[in-house]
Amino acid sequence: KELSAMKYKIRLQNSSIFKKISFLTVLVVLVISFLLTGLLLTQLSQNIHDKNRLLVQEATGKVFTFFQDSYNITYNQRTLLHSTGYIADSIASTRSNPSDIYNPEHLTKITDYMAALTYSNSRLDDVILFTADGENRFSYSAKSGRKVYLGFDFNELSYIQDFKDSPEVITEIYDSAPPYLTISTSKASEPTITFIAKIFDMSLPSKQFPLGYLMFNYSPATVDATYSEIIEASDGDYFVLNEGNQVIYSNSAERIGHRFSREWAPDMDIVYQKTISLSGLQVIGSVSDYKLQQKTADLVRQSILLTVCGILLIIVVIIILHHHYAKKFQLLASAMGSISGGDFSLQLPVNSEDEIGYLSRTFNTMSSTLNDYINKNYLAETQRRTAELYALQAQINPHFLANTIESIRMRALENDDYEAVSYTHLTLPTT
Repeated sequence: KELSAMKYKIRLQNSSIFKKISFLTVLVVLVISFLLTGLLLTQLSQNIHDKNRLLVQEATGKVFTFFQDSYNITYNQRTLLHSTGYIADSIASTRSNPSDIYNPEHLTKITDYMAALTYSNSRLDDVILFTADGENRFSYSAKSGRKVYLGFDFNELSYIQDFKDSPEVITEIYDSAPPYLTISTSKASEPTITFIAKIFDMSLPSKQFPLGYLMFNYSPATVDATYSEIIEASDGDYFVLNEGNQVIYSNSAERIGHRFSREWAPDMDIVYQKTISLSGLQVIGSVSDYKLQQKTADLVRQSILLTVCGILLIIVVIIILHHHYAKKFQLLASAMGSISGGDFSLQLPVNSEDEIGYLSRTFNTMSSTLNDYINKNYLAETQRRTAELYALQAQINPHFLANTIESIRMRALENDDYEAVSYTHLTLPTT
């Protein structure tokens, strides 16, 4: 291991400055990226957890408000029905003769009342009024194309029979497919959340047996719409329970109509739980820590993936820049080698205004200056040496010629050739 570490150390020391800078840059980016990612994810995870709990609490509050308002409307309308000379009296007056309900006085009062209810409450889908003896039924639907089949015996509904025998005067149920709705032959009935109130004959001292029933139908989609703007709150679970602990509303459709189980919303997950006074309705909002952890884990994975992709992109960019500038540095080094070999005419191409371009221009200026300087000095030196040579020749040539002629003259004297001696004497240069 020590030998390998030494090899890497030597290799790093012998590598180019640009490689060292690139390596340090990548190392610094890695360290900073992972530190920042870890710090941000820790903070972000806590923020997501707190934010989701607040959003679920807010969304549950909107569900609570919807059911509270719906219950209050049912309670108030039931009180209004029993006002002197109002609907309850009209129904009670027909006890002996049910057909009297169609008397214009009674019929107009009932139909106007039901129409006014749906117009004053845009959330209402249907208002249904029927007598306990099953003889008279009235309805008004706010949706176009939606009708209530008035030939249906509402008293045969299981929840009406259960409600009839209970001491409660108002109840709430969920019906997945009301059999009395006739929307179309090709489409099943839409599920409803129904508030039901008992109507009594106020003239009788005993209120044990109801005179009739008033039903208000709401669509679960209407409840969904109350908190649909809180998109992030979809991670929460919402439950509305009636007195029988039956789920009459939930954002998980498969749980509606069943008895509530604590496994669906453990105490540790509940962020909102409140009971609507008098009604017995409970509204529960919960958010699972497991879901939040999964959401955070997904965020962590995405963040790590983005960080790794960013680091890889930085590495690729550095490698490309390294190859790009390494070629330019190699070209510059090669040009310097050519100058050291005596080639001063070399000029580098200048293709940029960055530091490499500045070095290339500086190199070209230096090369031109050196070339001009050498050319000037070489020519001056050559001319100087030529002048010296000519001067030496001017000094050496007469002596050399005189010595040569003198040697010839002496050789002629030795041979007694006086004629040659005379000629050579005449050719001797004068000094």
